[in-house]
Amino acid sequence: MRRLLPSAALAASLVFLLCGISPAANAADPASTAVEAPAPPSGSTDGPAEPLQAGPAPFHRGTPPVPAAVGALPDAMASAEASLSGSIDVTLVTLHTSEKNDQEVAQINLTDAKAAVTSASNYWSTISKGKLSLFVGTVRTSVLVDVPSYSDFSVLMDKAQAAVGWVAGPNKVLMIMIPRNDIYVYGASGNIGAGWSTGATSGRILLPYTSSLTGPVLSHEMGHIFNLDHANTLECGDGIMDTLHSGDHFTDGSCTSKEYGDDTDIMGITRAAEPYLNAYLFDYGHFGNGTEILDLGKVTGVKGFTLTPWASGGANSALKFVDSSSGETYYVQYRTNVGYDAATAVGGNFGVQIIKAGTSPSQSLTIAPSTLPYTANGGYYNPNLAWQTNSSFVTVGGIRINMNWENGANAGVTIVAPAFNDLAGSGFQTDITWMKAQNLTTGYPDGSFHPFDSMSREAMAAFMYRLAGSPAYTPPTTSPFSDVATASVFYKEITWMNSVGLTTGYADGTFRPGAGMARDAMAAFLFRYASVQCHIPAAETFPMPDSARFTDVAPAAMFYREVGWLANAGISTGYPDNTFKPTDLITREAVAAFIHRLSTYVSGNGGCL
Repeated sequence: MRRLLPSAALAASLVFLLCGISPAANAADPASTAVEAPAPPSGSTDGPAEPLQAGPAPFHRGTPPVPAAVGALPDAMASAEASLSGSIDVTLVTLHTSEKNDQEVAQINLTDAKAAVTSASNYWSTISKGKLSLFVGTVRTSVLVDVPSYSDFSVLMDKAQAAVGWVAGPNKVLMIMIPRNDIYVYGASGNIGAGWSTGATSGRILLPYTSSLTGPVLSHEMGHIFNLDHANTLECGDGIMDTLHSGDHFTDGSCTSKEYGDDTDIMGITRAAEPYLNAYLFDYGHFGNGTEILDLGKVTGVKGFTLTPWASGGANSALKFVDSSSGETYYVQYRTNVGYDAATAVGGNFGVQIIKAGTSPSQSLTIAPSTLPYTANGGYYNPNLAWQTNSSFVTVGGIRINMNWENGANAGVTIVAPAFNDLAGSGFQTDITWMKAQNLTTGYPDGSFHPFDSMSREAMAAFMYRLAGSPAYTPPTTSPFSDVATASVFYKEITWMNSVGLTTGYADGTFRPGAGMARDAMAAFLFRYASVQCHIPAAETFPMPDSARFTDVAPAAMFYREVGWLANAGISTGYPDNTFKPTDLITREAVAAFIHRLSTYVSGNGGCL
């Protein structure tokens, strides 16, 4: 049986502390949230009388100025070109800082610190399929430094490194323990871990007194050593389901990347668990043996898949595909309470997760069923990060992922590609897809629809002819329009419209097939289809409106009645400012929406007679 933890139990099992940053860093007493860390001995001095002013949001891999002792950092944003491997030699150091006494320093539990190394080793060995491990090769205790424990993490790292003569190199990590409950990171207290990468398998890690969180924090920090950034979540003020990347932000201005937002991942906010690394970061870091993620490439059509629990580590237990419309890559995984996910994949976090790259390639971005900002629990530990049965996610490019079923052992999903490859950003994807399904449009040879292009009058004629069922019709040997040759690609469709009374063309005898379609002329075509072609009584008898429906369509306008009918039939609501913009050219995507609504209107009124 799966259930959510009661709120009291949840509060007791989670702390708002994480490596390098604390959500409570600006609170009156941020360190007090470290309920699972031992209290310092009586009489100790844990920092200045007044808390330091929190500085810029801290990041522990070198975004702020790099301390001189660190030297040049590698490009942490670049994915490893091959799987990482090696047995990592950990130098474990406990510091005797300037303001602490021997008793306080002795409170650092070396047994627990070594156990944390073993825990992190087991974790990354599982993720890497045995290619990575950690061991404590050297222990240095009570190393004297001439700075207090509340110094910035970078200062303490530099002092410790200099004191023990540690030199960075492949498969080498300096693990530093300090005698206090938290760490200061760029002026912010309340942190329980900080790390600095000096190579793909090398770096420095700073930790406070040990607690039940030390193992998970060390595993998280090792993720940074391995060039991984944080597991974030997408948050959008307007609740949009998905949005495109645009550099280090998103095209939807209400959307942001909630750093550390995915606590069901080891690279999310810290908790007393070590959840399995998500499929995106797993792939980015080239972990495992290369068979765990099924790469679908650019998906087309409709395809069904059965997922196994991601934390089981089996072959093809996650999916990866490219949205050809947007160019973005998505990962689909099934979180269940097995293995390393046993404690975290519960309640609304038990189910299918959708993940893509964050605002930098080394970050992941989990897309929850709701992207509205999560505000409970200080904005962290969202209990609903997984998609449940009978829900659907739609990428910004229009690919739909249907969550069909799950039984704890497997989950069934269907991936439905959009009708065309260029629908990203279109607000009428459903209508365009319907048009293709009804064989009203075939799009262009390259698989595109050109949704934002202006609709031409000749293409509009083709849409109307197909909407009528492509009736049997022999076009005349002589064209009724001077600018439509009998060899024209849409000659049959244009002359059919003329033969049934849907168009009369212009007074000069032209049809102007390549010209853009004006919105008021489009209204006339649709009105005539409903009244002249289908003989819908409500359309045939529709009177001249007594008052204008739109402020820019006066009673004297050429298509006043037709535009009024369009509004009365619910096919158009106009613009928010109560205008119709009758002479504006209409786009192909908007025409798809109007034709879909027209078809629905006709069907709802008995169909064509």
